[in-house]
Amino acid sequence: MLNQNPIVVFGAGSYGTALALNFHLSKKNVVLLPGRKHEADKLISSKKNDAYLPGVPLGNLTIAQEYSSLSRASVVLLVVPTKAFSDVVPAIAPYLNKETPLIICAKGILPAQPFLLSEYIASKLDNPIGVWSGPHFAKEAAQQVFSALTLACKDKVLCADLIHHLSTKSMRLYGTTDAISVQLAGSLKNVVAIACGIARGLGYGENTIAAIITRGLSEIKRLTIAMGGKADTLLGLCGVGDLTLTCNSLSSRNTSLGFAIAKGKKVEDILDDLNSVAEGYYTTKSAYCLKQQHNVRMPIVQFVYDILYQKLDLNHAMQCLLSHHETWEYA
Repeated sequence: MLNQNPIVVFGAGSYGTALALNFHLSKKNVVLLPGRKHEADKLISSKKNDAYLPGVPLGNLTIAQEYSSLSRASVVLLVVPTKAFSDVVPAIAPYLNKETPLIICAKGILPAQPFLLSEYIASKLDNPIGVWSGPHFAKEAAQQVFSALTLACKDKVLCADLIHHLSTKSMRLYGTTDAISVQLAGSLKNVVAIACGIARGLGYGENTIAAIITRGLSEIKRLTIAMGGKADTLLGLCGVGDLTLTCNSLSSRNTSLGFAIAKGKKVEDILDDLNSVAEGYYTTKSAYCLKQQHNVRMPIVQFVYDILYQKLDLNHAMQCLLSHHETWEYA
């Protein structure tokens, strides 16, 4: 069983703040630990996070200023962008107890081997590792709107303990041992969401969006199987659930990125204007590398890669995608 020490949420962006606030409002023992002391000082003095979660008061949520708070954690949730992990993991390592579970809450793939964040952490630390994923917008999490999520751990006993320890009335966790599928689903759905945003921006209708979502799921399944994951996992919250939420809402940073591209904005300008990270932009390049490495057919990933990194004409690229050769549905 996990001890009654605080849940430490590392990272005070929109999602990290929202998770910490949800735990706090649910009477959990929780500490929010921003990555930088000046960020912590600002949150403590203002009792709000206007930079990332405006309009949501933090009340008396406990906010830590020092990494030493990690040494007292029952579990640590890592809620930072994927590209920050190479800096964050070495920085927090001296403060961690080896028995403390680390839960990955980022939804991205690294640009090179090891591509999966769980594999990267395992290569650096001996701590137990879990993956948190599913359909969950930050503002609704902070407002305690009901949601259901996936928690993946190799160890079934630890997974069950974590589910009991971290679940709240408004956040129901479902367990799996399939961390590979959970990570790939959470990351690749952002690439599919960019494609859906582009389609919306170009004036395509709901039928087209449904087609892209469904075929996107097929692409995720092919790569997941090639990398040792299980297709059935993708039918759950981390796959179908997250894909449905993200691809159907302009509240998603990745869908809105695609939409803005279709409206003629430069990718660089959109990324500069975003208040937080659109993981799909970076994941697209990693997904393209994995597709090539495993020789997996992924036309939607190819389409988004061509738009973001090859600067292909939008309308031409979309026509190529939608006129892709006929095949069996599950081929």
